[in-house]
Amino acid sequence: MNERTECEKHIDFLSVDLPHIAQNSIVVMDRGYPSLDLLGKLQRSGLKFVVRCNSVFVSEINTAPIGDSIKTLKNGLSVRVIKFFLSSGETETLVANLFDLQEDQFSKLYALR
Repeated sequence: MNERTECEKHIDFLSVDLPHIAQNSIVVMDRGYPSLDLLGKLQRSGLKFVVRCNSVFVSEINTAPIGDSIKTLKNGLSVRVIKFFLSSGETETLVANLFDLQEDQFSKLYALR
C-alpha cells in the first residue's frame, strides 16, 4: 500500500463526507508524506495542515532561513515555513498553511501528531 495514496483517500473522505469536521481540523503529517501534489490537494480541499519535511524536499523550502518565513512553491501554493533547531542539533522544518498561529506553537502542534 502506498501511504500517500491512502492519505489522499483520507483527505477526500474528510473534506467530502465530514466537512463539518474538516473545517475545524488541522492535518498533521510526518516527513514521509509531503509532496507538492499532496500539499496542493490539502489546500484545494480547504484543510489546514502542518507537515514535517525532510532536508531534500523542494528548493524553496530547503533554502528557507531558520525561523518563520513564507515561500511560494512551484505549484503556486504559498506556505509558511518554520525552521528551528531540536535539542539534538538537528534542524526541524515544518510547512503549514496556518498563517495566524504564533511561531512557537508549531513545534507543540506537530508533537501532537
